[in-house]
Amino acid sequence: MRFFHTSLLLGCCGLALAAGCSFDSSAFGESGSSDEPGIPGETTTGGTTGSGDGDPPTTGGDGDTTGDGDGDTTGDGDGDTTGSDTTAGDGDGDGDESPDAGPEPVPDAGVPDAAPPPPPPDEDNDGVPDATDNCRSVPNPLQGDEDQDDVGDACDNCPSVENPGQENLDEDRNGRQPDGLGDACDPRPEEGGDRIAFFDGFNGPLDPAWVDPNAGTSGANWESVGGRLSQTNENSLDARLVRADLELETTFVDSLVTINSFTSIPGDIGGRSVGTLASFGRDIGQTNAYACELRADSGNSRGRLRLGRIGGFGSGFIDDAILPGPLTPAIRYRVGQWADGDVQEQLCVSFEEGRGDPLAIGDDEALEGGAVGLRTTRAAASWDFILVYELGGPLL
Repeated sequence: MRFFHTSLLLGCCGLALAAGCSFDSSAFGESGSSDEPGIPGETTTGGTTGSGDGDPPTTGGDGDTTGDGDGDTTGDGDGDTTGSDTTAGDGDGDGDESPDAGPEPVPDAGVPDAAPPPPPPDEDNDGVPDATDNCRSVPNPLQGDEDQDDVGDACDNCPSVENPGQENLDEDRNGRQPDGLGDACDPRPEEGGDRIAFFDGFNGPLDPAWVDPNAGTSGANWESVGGRLSQTNENSLDARLVRADLELETTFVDSLVTINSFTSIPGDIGGRSVGTLASFGRDIGQTNAYACELRADSGNSRGRLRLGRIGGFGSGFIDDAILPGPLTPAIRYRVGQWADGDVQEQLCVSFEEGRGDPLAIGDDEALEGGAVGLRTTRAAASWDFILVYELGGPLL
């Protein structure tokens, strides 16, 4: 049996100016005084009885009509005609009641403002300029790049494996038509007809296409935060999250998961597990699946890789294998599951990320084509990504 390319696949003041003046008008024409000292017979009212200054009796000889000699007509001595300083006159001689504000401003007749520069090029209209967009041809405003190879997940032909050159040569070398999958992650690198059906690096809010079929009964708490999908309730007995919108006959599911903690319920001796789900039967609903899981017994003395049925397929394991040691929280595990509805075979693979050889189990039990998902039992876990391939032929 030829195994797939595991070493490659699994391996953001006011100023208020108060001009106030007060003026004491008693300084002019005080009763008992005269305009010129030593000349008797004048009064302080200007000349109704003669002032001795040669003016008609009503003017006082100074051109005004009040007899105070200041040239205005109101008797307040400020040269205007608006009344006394204690009421309205402003002392500037123009007859209004407020200081002049100077000449009116002249509108600017200069060159009009220049038009703003055009926005930088943005081919895919995602709000990220082409000069910094890691995927110029496909809108990806969040700029997710799971493998950090400077090629955005939206157009990376291997989003889970670093391959900045995006090489895709193996099919051509084998006389096959290239299928668009990068050589670094292609499950069948020498065969054509494969494609990426779905990838989620959990960079942002959880896609609403994910469905929790046990919502309200399992106590699961799924959240997408900080570039990871987490199920945080370690005491949930059957936490599932599925993509029921995918209906694929031949599927390979690749995922990277970290076990965060196991259940803390006293006396609970049930198995603890995390893993993937595949081949939800189209006719029997989303609650039925085959599970490829990493499993620990109650004492976690050793771990197991188990392929089993859940739901309407009938509970129980189909095949399992013993891992070299116990499952370790904080260690990242690669878990892969292949389900082929045409040849009715399936495979479950896992290894510690970055070290160890893959452990694989399989079976030829009949399958229904369907969707994919994730599951935890009595454990809290986080996924870095899930990558789903639709294959053009058998994996083995």
